[in-house]
Amino acid sequence: EPANAYHIRIKLKNAPVPVWREVEVPSNISLAFFAFVVLDAMGWENEHLHQFMNKDTIYKNSVCAKHDQKMFGDFMSGRRTLVSDDYSLSTIFKGKGDRISFEYDFGDSWNHDIWLKGIREYGDDEKPTLKILKGKGACPPEDCGGVGGYAYLLELHEKKRKTAEDKERLQWYDIDR
Repeated sequence: EPANAYHIRIKLKNAPVPVWREVEVPSNISLAFFAFVVLDAMGWENEHLHQFMNKDTIYKNSVCAKHDQKMFGDFMSGRRTLVSDDYSLSTIFKGKGDRISFEYDFGDSWNHDIWLKGIREYGDDEKPTLKILKGKGACPPEDCGGVGGYAYLLELHEKKRKTAEDKERLQWYDIDR
């Protein structure tokens, strides 16, 4: 399908500090590919499962979607599960303001609000590309315990007198600077 340029904002929900990115992507990329854009833009390392959620539908990679459908049908979530490889962004985002949720790492449960800020046509001499336009805030480290664990690490970082254990924890998560 022909592509338009989608200007999309990705915001980490419930973070103790603002963490968001704005990207420009072609409208015809698959949700599966867009997941990698989200992960890269936010700073995640793609070490965990992820899914998109839109109204009554969950979009997962093919292995997870097939497993879930075979094991549970729509019983577990009350939502139907579809394969993210089979759907482009343009099937989800029809107009400015349309939204979808993205969850990364089902243990830490990093939830993101993603919405379409704008649509433009590519110029005749312009090739569809992926761009990070702007953003704010450092991405939390992997496996730090979700929003609560990240808030705790930020408190430790601001603490004037740190114990050896505090310093080690911050160093472990690369927040010692």
